[in-house]
Amino acid sequence: MWVLLPSLLLVITLLALVAVQRWRPAFKSYWFVATVGALLAALVTLSLRFSLPLAAHFPGWHLGDGLEFPLNFSLDAFSWPLAAALLVLLLSNLLRSVRRASAVSWPIWMPSLALAAAALLAVAAGDLLAVALTLFLLDVLLFALHSAVAPEEERGALLEQLALTVSSVVLALAAWATPPSYASLAAALLVLAGAVRLAVAAGPRRGTRQSMPAFASMLYMAPLAATLVLLQHVQPLSGIVLHLGLALVLGVALRWAIAALATDAPAHLMQLGLAALALASAMAGVPSAVLGFGLLLLFSSSLAQLVGHYPVARRPLVAAGAILFSGLWFTAVQGTSALYVAPSSPLVYAVLPVHAVLLLALLQRAASPTEPPAPDEPWTLAVESIGAVLPLAILFVLGLVMPLPYGGNSAPWWPALAVLLLLAAVWAGRSALQRTGRRLLPPHLRLPRLQVPAPRRVAAALSAALAAVLRLLNSLLEGEAGLLWALLLIALLISVFSQGGLAG
Repeated sequence: MWVLLPSLLLVITLLALVAVQRWRPAFKSYWFVATVGALLAALVTLSLRFSLPLAAHFPGWHLGDGLEFPLNFSLDAFSWPLAAALLVLLLSNLLRSVRRASAVSWPIWMPSLALAAAALLAVAAGDLLAVALTLFLLDVLLFALHSAVAPEEERGALLEQLALTVSSVVLALAAWATPPSYASLAAALLVLAGAVRLAVAAGPRRGTRQSMPAFASMLYMAPLAATLVLLQHVQPLSGIVLHLGLALVLGVALRWAIAALATDAPAHLMQLGLAALALASAMAGVPSAVLGFGLLLLFSSSLAQLVGHYPVARRPLVAAGAILFSGLWFTAVQGTSALYVAPSSPLVYAVLPVHAVLLLALLQRAASPTEPPAPDEPWTLAVESIGAVLPLAILFVLGLVMPLPYGGNSAPWWPALAVLLLLAAVWAGRSALQRTGRRLLPPHLRLPRLQVPAPRRVAAALSAALAAVLRLLNSLLEGEAGLLWALLLIALLISVFSQGGLAG
């Protein structure tokens, strides 16, 4: 039960907030209660590093002999860094909200704790069925909390996002029910489910009617951390499917990376590019690279926050961020280098320039001019400083204590140096073009605009495709030949399940 203890501590913190408000209405330090609960959960999670792996098993459903579906939760070398990162980022956002501790009401601190508790359940899910069920729980909770505080005009978009994420859960359940003899089909379904969830989670963000400390960050981080666990269960693709998939995903990631270099580019372009690299790693069957790019995605905004708190030290902090995020062996994102150990496709090496361009966009955003925090009481400034420094400090510590095979010096060191050299080359070439006023491409050549389709269009396309399939089946089953087509379809289904079967 140690696996579920961090999530349980966050739930107890929620109950403590309600209890304190009920029996001590004059109490004003609700921020302190929320912060202490997040701190205890983070410390417990970090201490569990020395007891890995940990597992918890629950009976689940028993439908008969051979039809038992238990629920398994575990903390291992993949899920433990995600849980630790999620709690540290939650704690950091709470610490940086100290100035508003006495100016907001007690319910403001509850949604972020609830989302983190649900996300920890999804991160600790040990099998695909548990992942699908906990993802559904997280999606419903996220929609309920966000729609309650979202502007009226954005609730329709939130409902569309819920429909897409629920459809990804259905795809995950379909992959879980697919016979082992059709493993390639299950892998394709999981890749599609992961792509849908990453596009929704890393895409443009919806706002709230009021400023809610730590809630906005959890709206972004909780579904991303849970989706990375889903990508862990993707079996590697092979053959032409792998090559075409990598070419498509890396091409889209490169286009997003180039667009993210613009000075007025929105932050979600860079995040979508990093999410595409995590998806490509899952397709290539390298979970350590999925974890590395996932941690880079989760901590991508931490460098800009730290530089904004210490603008005088902008240059050394940006240089330190380049080293931390390049994938050197002593950092938490070192797993990205494992992508190049016996690569399953030569297209994997295209990740190096894409990683470099995305890292340049991240550093460029962090190095933009900012104002230091406004003067305040010394203790609040100290707490804010801790909250700003904590994420990158823990990112470095995670690189030193991460268990094998995702930690240590098992990953090669040359990809990180290649990323840094490519980053310097891209920066120098871009600076030269800006200084001379020239363009890399001819003026008459314009690349097509690349835009993620709106959830409403995706839902409409899926609905139209389903309606077309149903119309085709209806036309086949009508008339005198309908009975023959039905018998043929039944015989085909019996043949498929007799060859594979749910039990393999």
